[in-house]
Amino acid sequence: MHSKTPKPGFQAATLLAGVIMLLIIFVSAGYILTLPAPDQAVTTDPQLQEIDEQRSLWKRRKPDAYEYVVDRDCNCDAEYADPYRVTVNAAGKTFRFDADYGAPGLDNGPAEPADIDLLFDLIEAAIVSDHVVMVFYDSEYGYPSNARIIRDGASLDEEYTFDVRGFQVIR
Repeated sequence: MHSKTPKPGFQAATLLAGVIMLLIIFVSAGYILTLPAPDQAVTTDPQLQEIDEQRSLWKRRKPDAYEYVVDRDCNCDAEYADPYRVTVNAAGKTFRFDADYGAPGLDNGPAEPADIDLLFDLIEAAIVSDHVVMVFYDSEYGYPSNARIIRDGASLDEEYTFDVRGFQVIR
């Protein structure tokens, strides 16, 4: 029996091919490790970009204590549409109807109250859900001062609006 011995050039070529393969693997791994993480993706929807910018402005300029009134309107029960006052201070947040803001006889808090952070969330959820959303932001603080959301995009019965008015810093 004859055993074939590889030629010296064959061994060198095999070694070179192995080295090149390892080099390709290391370069590929290095490239993959330098790619940005998925959570660093850039938002391309202009409304989502705007809400991100305004939310950042609100977070930077939000006073320590403030109050405002939320007027809501929808095709729903009055308890969901009556205006209410929001006060934020060191003691926390309060939501209330009072003699000047709300229906007579309602002395408890409003149904499903929303502070400014929740209003941002409401708007963002509507945009992500592809509802028709029109919103205006306060130029000084960035909070949503007025919004109109049409949930199904076709019917006024599915419309929800709110206005934030009387915003003032409490000293």
